[in-house]
Amino acid sequence: MSQEIPSISEQIPILINLIVDDKRKSAKRFLKQVMELTAVALFLFSSLLVPLYCAILSVIGLFSPLLPVVILYGFLLFHDHKATLKRFGEKIGLRKWYAWQLIANYFPIKIRKTADLPADENYIIGCHPNGLGFFGSFISLCTDNTDFTISFPGIHSTLAVKNESFYIPFQREELMALGIIGMDNESIDQYLKEKAGKAVGIVVDYNADVSQLVSSEHGSHLKDRRDLIRLAFRHGAHLVPMYCSSDSKKSEQSHTNSENWLTETLKLVKNFVSWLPFFVDPNSWDGIFPERKQINCVFGPPISVSKNDDPSPEQVEEIYKRYCDELKKLVDI
Repeated sequence: MSQEIPSISEQIPILINLIVDDKRKSAKRFLKQVMELTAVALFLFSSLLVPLYCAILSVIGLFSPLLPVVILYGFLLFHDHKATLKRFGEKIGLRKWYAWQLIANYFPIKIRKTADLPADENYIIGCHPNGLGFFGSFISLCTDNTDFTISFPGIHSTLAVKNESFYIPFQREELMALGIIGMDNESIDQYLKEKAGKAVGIVVDYNADVSQLVSSEHGSHLKDRRDLIRLAFRHGAHLVPMYCSSDSKKSEQSHTNSENWLTETLKLVKNFVSWLPFFVDPNSWDGIFPERKQINCVFGPPISVSKNDDPSPEQVEEIYKRYCDELKKLVDI
């Protein structure tokens, strides 16, 4: 018995429903992309422009009726600096903001681990972001909107940045709210000694070529890594290499030919907003926004380091060699 073909009057509602469902899905997808783009734009604006505007307004305030307020804030900014680095002032709610999830989904940002990090130890993570990789370092270590807490249960992480970043008006409060700490022994001591299960990330070298990352030649990048190793000895914290890079071929190409006005401008801005080094790589940008390319954050296995306030050069070189070997494996993954 042949199947009865629906009449045109019966087919029209079905077609309308299909079109409406497709439009609804497209609208949701478009709205999601707009929200993600807005979150990235607000993050860049608040991180890059707001501190500069606040610094400029503070200077203008010196010649206005707000002079007493500016002087009082400046006094607190410098007098309370060390207390700021110790106190952190982290607000857990800020780490869980939905905006961070939108930024993580924008690229997206994925975490890959090669070994577990036991929660009964402390860790110093050497961050090696390439291209857009610093987004991965920041979102993974300073927010709770990636799979970091799932991949490494019981580990609380943060980033250490240059102390000068805490002298920028109102940027100090932003860093404190995220739990970011200063890159000095006193601040790291305070953070790691509270209890086990702490991990502090330090950006060692940014946008180095792969050949530089795995090279055994002496250079500024390697000097920074040896300082990182001495820091691990000082605190008796296990050392973990972390390599973050995007899938974009553009972000992996040489940067020697990218010296243009945008590059120079972003380098100048980086001197003021030093905790956001990804701004110096215009090759990874699509127009005025970063490319939507997946960022892979690969964590290496922990390298055991015993506490030693004065390690010998041989001890430093031994750990350094192991660190470079593990880092090379991450680059090759």
